[in-house]
Amino acid sequence: MNTVKLKNIVIAILALLNACLLFLLLFRTSTTKQDYERTAAQLVTLYESGDIRLSLDTIPRSVSLPEVQPQRDTDAERRFAEALLGETLSIDASGGIYRYETDNSSCVFRGSGSVEALLSRPVESPAAFCRELGERF
Repeated sequence: MNTVKLKNIVIAILALLNACLLFLLLFRTSTTKQDYERTAAQLVTLYESGDIRLSLDTIPRSVSLPEVQPQRDTDAERRFAEALLGETLSIDASGGIYRYETDNSSCVFRGSGSVEALLSRPVESPAAFCRELGERF
């Protein structure tokens, strides 16, 4: 086989490869645009359900979110447990788990950020207690 035919075959293969890459680029661009439009429409619907008007023009096409590294505040966890349970006894369990207990109630904070609480103490108004606790923390 001479070099001219070999060169033409390589050029044809490269042209097909470029066409495939162009197709993938157009497909990805189209998918990204459809995802944006669907998300924007859902956001407008969500705001409208709360009687808030939102224009599609005000929603940015791209948003860069800052990276956040959460840090654990064991003092805030202790204050929350004391507000929830009253007088507490702290138990430091291994693996980043902190348990706060009273005679009938307990509150567990895990390193993943989850909180579990069992409250068995009388409160005058549960709704007011929850609202006040939520506002404080």
